[in-house]
Amino acid sequence: MARLEELIARAEALAGQQRAGVVARRGSTEQRAEVRRALQSQLLKYLSAVGRVAAKGNTELARSSGCRPRARPTRHSSRWLGDVNKATEQKELLGSRGMSEKLLDDLAAALTQFEHTLEATRAAKREHVGASADLDSVVSEISQQVRLLDGLVRYRFGGTPS
Repeated sequence: MARLEELIARAEALAGQQRAGVVARRGSTEQRAEVRRALQSQLLKYLSAVGRVAAKGNTELARSSGCRPRARPTRHSSRWLGDVNKATEQKELLGSRGMSEKLLDDLAAALTQFEHTLEATRAAKREHVGASADLDSVVSEISQQVRLLDGLVRYRFGGTPS
């Protein structure tokens, strides 16, 4: 009976860990969506507009993919990071065409936040999936313990009238 109680307590802890992982994953996914919206609708849009203005007089900048709008949003920040790096290389030119000095810092901060949400999602998923696998194992052990106790009760009290 003590083993069964121990297994039930472990199952409750794993169920809590599983729920916490799901909640954390959803939260980091929502936060990433907010950061993505801010990046695409504000920061990168502004950088793109400045890039188009600067590209009119600079054929090298016009050919590079940095500072140009994306036809489709990217799923990963590496492309955005490439745009920021190219903009950093052309910082003086873009600054002379109207780019705020603070834009590149804001973009770097947003990309760092985006990467943190990706890692938080991965960690939460690992926690959730690991807890689910452990919970399956514990539930199997609980079933075995219940069958064992059922057999013991039937053996011990099987011939006694109720």
